[in-house]
Amino acid sequence: MHASLFLLPFIALSSALPSLAPRQGQEDKSQLLLNEISQLGVAVQELDADVKMFDGSPFTALPQGYNIIRSAMKVDDLIKQSTKTAKESSPFTMTESRNVLIALAGQIDPIMDTLNTLKMKVCRETGVVMCSN
Repeated sequence: MHASLFLLPFIALSSALPSLAPRQGQEDKSQLLLNEISQLGVAVQELDADVKMFDGSPFTALPQGYNIIRSAMKVDDLIKQSTKTAKESSPFTMTESRNVLIALAGQIDPIMDTLNTLKMKVCRETGVVMCSN
């Protein structure tokens, strides 16, 4: 899992905040960004399900591990795409900014839950002492 998951809330912060002067030659992509954030939410749910299904047994470790890696890569790709969309967009209106920030804020808890689940699985499987809070 990459650190980019932790940075999700900041993906579009600079582009999401309304600006007084619109950037020239760039279009409003707020709806596209909202759709990408929604897709990201689904991808995080899939990653969470894959992490929870991992049982560490020798017979299923490979396919289950592959599913986790595939899901994590999908999340990373969507984060990169959302960041690109936000950078290429013109400044958002106040309403669009609010909608983007609400959508991003809605992703924080599911992402933190997935990271905590992954941490618990790694700690349980490896017995790493540093895992305790």
